Amino acid sequence: MSTKCSVPNCHNTTKTGHLLMEFPKDSRMKEFWMEAMKRVNRSPLRKGRICEVHFTRGDWFVCGSKRLLKSTAIPSIFATTTSRKKVLQKKTKCRLADELMLLNSSEVLKGGTKVNVSEQTMVQVERNLVAEHNQLATNKDNLEAELELLNGILSLRELELFEMKYGLDCFEEE
Repeated sequence: MSTKCSVPNCHNTTKTGHLLMEFPKDSRMKEFWMEAMKRVNRSPLRKGRICEVHFTRGDWFVCGSKRLLKSTAIPSIFATTTSRKKVLQKKTKCRLADELMLLNSSEVLKGGTKVNVSEQTMVQVERNLVAEHNQLATNKDNLEAELELLNGILSLRELELFEMKYGLDCFEEE
């Protein structure tokens, strides 16, 4: 009997040669996995498994000839991720286009009546929007760099603990 991946729209099984990982026993990690699969507020999968394709290379240890999933690994690769990003990008573009149309208009509705807005005010609003966008982009980059650093530290600590526990020489898959 083959085991099937629990991720919606994923048809990988043990028969197709894919490695399937059991859901974590730790309830908190199980919740993270369920959330990653977009199965929030649904009953937990008792015998659920997720195939290897939903994990990144950094989620694995290699010990000898075996690949072992890190205890902190959360599935993050899903076919729908790309389409969700495109929808969000489209919504953001539409919102920005609406704001630009407002900026390019010399009249704004205020309390149901049209009010003329000076060119200087529109330029200042546009500058403020650009500055806010740049600040948010910088903050995002800084947070992503910090997260990457912390994940690296966590991976090293987990590897050290694993090696101490099992007396094996392991390395992270690259």
